[in-house]
Parts: sequence; structure tokens; C-alpha cells
Amino acid sequence: MNSITKSKIEYLIQYVEDSIAKWRKLYSGNLIGARIGRKIRSDKELNYYSIILHVKVKRVKPKRPIPKYFYINIPGIGIKKVPTDIVETGEFRFRNHISIADRAKPINVNTPGTIGPILIKNRNLYVCSNMHVLGSKHLMNRQISYIKAIQNQLHPDTILYKNNFRITAFLEQAIFLGIDAAIARISKTDRNKIRNSIPGQGIPTGLKKITLNNYRNYPVKMQGSVSGTTNGKILGVGVSINGNKYGNAIELKNLIVTDLFSQRGDSGSVVFDSNLKVIGIIVGGDDRYTYVISITSILGYFKANLYTKFIVL
Repeated sequence: MNSITKSKIEYLIQYVEDSIAKWRKLYSGNLIGARIGRKIRSDKELNYYSIILHVKVKRVKPKRPIPKYFYINIPGIGIKKVPTDIVETGEFRFRNHISIADRAKPINVNTPGTIGPILIKNRNLYVCSNMHVLGSKHLMNRQISYIKAIQNQLHPDTILYKNNFRITAFLEQAIFLGIDAAIARISKTDRNKIRNSIPGQGIPTGLKKITLNNYRNYPVKMQGSVSGTTNGKILGVGVSINGNKYGNAIELKNLIVTDLFSQRGDSGSVVFDSNLKVIGIIVGGDDRYTYVISITSILGYFKANLYTKFIVL
């Protein structure tokens, strides 16, 4: 990809992110997401980019049809006629239902999801998942962010479990704005009960940053507590999706879209490549796609690092 094309796509990704809320008002709640990708015709990719709009249902005669083109003034390039492509995906749903891919939920709340990668921060170890998994009781109270200092973490509030075996952890930080992620601290007394390994795969070896230069048809795997191991490929980056949980409507931004198969209960599942490099965690899906929050966004927000050892500190 040459530098002009790359800068054009980067600008269009930001344009979509800034415009999606306005488009949703114009074209009703049928529009649930948008991204930049190659236009598809008869299930084949064409050799030019378009704004791909995800709708719940394709309507023959919508009240206000989505235009076939947007005229966009791109800095340094000028006004460009950018085509649209409408894809019926069904409704977006969060995939929420001891090692990576086992289950996690708040104490006394029945919203189980999947444990994602293990993170390290200031020599403390954390399990990572979505806020709508680990912090669902806060979302129920319309709280879209959460933080509690270690010295104030007096009682565990999170259960990590597999079959009848379980340990507890302390929710430390969570966010449901732009991204949907949370971390829960593993106590030092319970660290020897955690195995930093993806079942049937091995220990994560590092992280893989997905960009405009490397995303296209990049092969990936997911390890979920419900679906187990599934295989697929990356279809797009910079995706904006409207998420709503317990009345908290937000824009999830800069997501990775894949054709991985996932189900309710797979939220938080780790997504990785053939070299066991972590790409991100599952946030949700519709009838056609599964969406991933990038590991770089998660580590950046929590100021943490990916843990890549089997034996705990």
C-alpha cells in the first residue's frame, strides 16, 4: 500500500468514526456499524475502497435511503466521490454468556464470559476480559468506567472458574467507552492456581499489531469458553459499531472485523495468530461477523503489558 492510499484510508477511518452517530440518526437504528473496506460484489472484493455500512436488515424501500456515494474533502487530495456498500449483518450482540479461555463473572451476578490474556502491571498479574463481563454490575447502574486502587481492594468481587474449581480476583479497572475492557487482579496467594496458556495451543509469545498494511485476510484463531477453538481471517480494521448494554449506548471504535465463529459466552476470548501472538479479545458479533478489540488499545488504556511466561511471578 503506497503512502497516499494509506493516508487516504486513515482519514476515511477517522471520518467514519466521527460520522457514525450522525448517520445513525439520519438512517434510523437499522444502521449499526461502518468501516472502510474494499467494495464487494457477488461475494468478490473489487479493487477499490468504499464505506461499508452494516445494517440489521436490507430494506427495499427505506424511508431515507443511504446514498450510493459520499463526497468527502480529503486533506491534500481534495473532494473525492467515495462509494458506499451496504451489508446485512443482523443485530450486534455482545458475546457474554483456570487458564485463558476459562470463565469469569462478577460475584452474585450471572453474566459469565471468557477469560482473555493475562496482563502484568507493576508486578501484579491480571486477567483481562470485557467490562460487560467483569464489570457488568457497574454497567447495570449506568456506570461506564470504574477504577479502584489496590489499597482499597478489600474484598474480591470476581470469580474465575472452570467446572467446579474456582478462585476469586479483584476488579481494578474497567471501561465501556470507545473500547469495552476490564482487568481483575489475581491475589499473590492464588497465582499458583493460574496457568498462562491457551488450551491446546501454548503460551502467548507476544502481541501482533494489526494495521492497514497487514490486516487483509490475515489468518487468526479464537479460543472461547463456549465455542472452543475457531479459525478465521481478518476482513477489516478501524470499524465503528454501536454497542448497547443495560441502557448504556456507546460507540465501540477502531475494532477489527473477522469471520470467526463465536457465540454468547465468548466475550473476552483471546484472538491470536499461528505464532501465538495475541491480536485482541472478542467483544461481540452479529449474524455475519465477529468483532475484536485490539490488544494494543487494551494495553494502552490500562498501561499494562502482556504476560508471556507460564510460571507465575
